[in-house]
Amino acid sequence: MSVRRPIVILVLAIMAIPAITTAQDDTDNRTHIVTGCLRKGAVEHVYYLTDENGKVWVIRSRAVRLGPHAGHTVTVTGTNPKRQPSGDTSPQNDLLATKVEEVRDSCAEQ
Repeated sequence: MSVRRPIVILVLAIMAIPAITTAQDDTDNRTHIVTGCLRKGAVEHVYYLTDENGKVWVIRSRAVRLGPHAGHTVTVTGTNPKRQPSGDTSPQNDLLATKVEEVRDSCAEQ
């Protein structure tokens, strides 16, 4: 019986490895920092940021006041909301803003 116990522990440890790997690959809480032109969306608390590469980000926040920065070049720090159901391979361009810093008071290039 004493031989079975280490084998059971080993099997349980091997079964846990994929779960640990999945948790480490989960990007829901990974911080992103994007800089670009912030524009107000049609829905309350929703803004759009076009970064230097032309990628459009959907920026949302109830904690960070984005309104005063609309029409300005800003740097937004935030995290991706929870991913869609498995199989969704679309780019994760949604950002829940945790911080916003103004870079310029316009979106015009200098």
